Amino acid sequence: MRRREVRKCEEVGKEEQAAVRAFQTAKVFAREVAHRAEESALDAVSGRGKRKITDYLSDDAQAAKAAADEAICLLFAGLRLPERHADHPLWRNAVRSIARAGTSYVPPKRDYVGGAGLQLCRKRIDEGLTGVMSSWKRHGVTIASDMMTDKCGRPQANVMLVNDTGAVFVESIDCKMEKKTGGYIARLLRPILQKVGVENIVAFCTDGGSNYHSACRLLIAENPRIEHVPCATHVLDLLMEDVGRQAWAKEVVGRASELINYTRSHHWTRQYLRGAEWAVGPKKAAAETFHDQIMDKDWWPAAELFKRLRKG
Repeated sequence: MRRREVRKCEEVGKEEQAAVRAFQTAKVFAREVAHRAEESALDAVSGRGKRKITDYLSDDAQAAKAAADEAICLLFAGLRLPERHADHPLWRNAVRSIARAGTSYVPPKRDYVGGAGLQLCRKRIDEGLTGVMSSWKRHGVTIASDMMTDKCGRPQANVMLVNDTGAVFVESIDCKMEKKTGGYIARLLRPILQKVGVENIVAFCTDGGSNYHSACRLLIAENPRIEHVPCATHVLDLLMEDVGRQAWAKEVVGRASELINYTRSHHWTRQYLRGAEWAVGPKKAAAETFHDQIMDKDWWPAAELFKRLRKG
């Protein structure tokens, strides 16, 4: 065998040995990763060995996170924001976007937030609604409408367009100084029919009010292909109201209301429920009545039955 061929064989042997060593190293590393993953899974199932996210951060990163958390807490306290907003997806997405922007990011001022930024948000919403609105011609759409009264006592008629792709809130109409008759509601809904296109509308979905039934009859007479679908939720609500008028349900609800009101209006009842001693003196009789109400064996089964009926 020639010397050059022997040298090539030796070089091939070295490459094979390096490949074997690399494979063995990767195998050991994979085994270690699998072992750690298995330990983490067992710790998560058993509830042991839970580690916080700060355990994986350096000292500088932990200090930076603590400062950021303090600034966020000051923001919520200074603006009197409810704590539940800290879990809102929009808030958490905004914080992640700021973190990705880096330390050079400068937040916008109110002129941008109330001007160009607001218009940009509206444009994004309109783009998101384009797909829903384009499906109306293919799948059809249902007009859902209902009357309500806002916090100031002003009557309003809300209109939505719904199909299997999604729901779009169309309009909230101020109905003050108007009689909410069927003819009036039909006049409110006609412009929406023309805007959406009568050929795209398949049904009206309203509550069981006589005025909405009359309005739907007028509109269906003009467009016979459209159907009227009563709201199932409103029908079930009327059913539960009828159940609530029964004598046994009135007794259960009445005793529950008295119990709740009495508990909230007397601090000693809350102390009693927390395990404190009973009241003495003139409140002793009231405490005994309260105890008898809670311990009544005939009332709780009726309350459980009524709760099951409410859940359906």
